[in-house]
Amino acid sequence: SICAMFFLKWLIKKLHYKLNADNIEGSFINSEVVRIARKSRIGLFDKSKNKVLLSSTYSNIEKFDNQHLLISKGNKKGLYSLTYRKIIVPVMYDSISQFVNSVTSATVQGTEHHYDVKGNELR
Repeated sequence: SICAMFFLKWLIKKLHYKLNADNIEGSFINSEVVRIARKSRIGLFDKSKNKVLLSSTYSNIEKFDNQHLLISKGNKKGLYSLTYRKIIVPVMYDSISQFVNSVTSATVQGTEHHYDVKGNELR
């Protein structure tokens, strides 16, 4: 029946959400994008689209600037773009500097790598 189908869809959505989060923030960057937590790991969730943006596998997610979030796994860092809704700097760097002229530099073991705002590595 149609009623059962709606219930099933609702249940699947709820289960999908439960798999990703024990906890959901009221607001974080804006009213749409919030952090979710599961077993002391953090992810990102879009409330307006009811969609998990990053599964709860990160040790920390914090504001980097108005367009980016700093995401961490242990002491390794990466960048998530709010504009493009994706990770633009992989989580493998010791430090990441602020964007200058739309370019950031990420350092791992003393070696610098440069990325533009779309996540292209510049050589």
